[in-house]
Amino acid sequence: FFLNKIPTGWKKNFIFLGILGGLQGFLGWWMVSSGLKGTMVDVASYRLAIHLTVAFIILSVIVWYILVLSNSEVIKNSNFMKRDFKLIFLINMVLFAIFFQIIFGALVAGIDAGKTFNDWPLMSGKWFPEDITYSSPKIISFIEDAGLVQFNHRVLGYFIFFLSIVVWFFSVKSNNKKIIIRANYFLIVIVGQVVLGIITIIYSAPLYFASAHQVLAILLVTLTLRLYFTIIYPSKN
Repeated sequence: FFLNKIPTGWKKNFIFLGILGGLQGFLGWWMVSSGLKGTMVDVASYRLAIHLTVAFIILSVIVWYILVLSNSEVIKNSNFMKRDFKLIFLINMVLFAIFFQIIFGALVAGIDAGKTFNDWPLMSGKWFPEDITYSSPKIISFIEDAGLVQFNHRVLGYFIFFLSIVVWFFSVKSNNKKIIIRANYFLIVIVGQVVLGIITIIYSAPLYFASAHQVLAILLVTLTLRLYFTIIYPSKN
């Protein structure tokens, strides 16, 4: 920035990225401080969720900047008449759902909800956990009750999985080879993430499985953005 090597017109973008980085630093302190009160040894789950979500937002902004800066000719020569708005709508739904899932995943990690209800597809033999203790106000249960938090994470996972199949189905019908290739990679990672999530639950969320689940989430966000970029900037060929 100070060497004036920022691409023309991009200073505001990089300032925005710097602001996000500063915000993340503050949120990190805010999160850690919740675990330094009294006898607490764990951070507040909702603060962990906010901190992780902003981390993924920063990741997404960086990935998007890289895609735009490294594909300026692709953007310039895109055939906007070939845009598939139905597919754009669907991929937007997937992206929003993934970010909500990141929030639920952080809540699961924050209260060790992955160490309970370790059967699948049922939860202690039931489709819906029966021992939910509703807090007052009830909204607190959505971030503090292990059964409800894990149930929400599972259901949203199923939704993302089936929606991703729909996105893949419409993508492979495209005449754009790049969309087809990136949709295939996207679906492979989605399937891998679902399988890894199930394994993580069945084995009571050991650190190595839980960490791999999070790393794969990073790859999933990156590949989803790559597919999104290819869909909104279709080539003329």
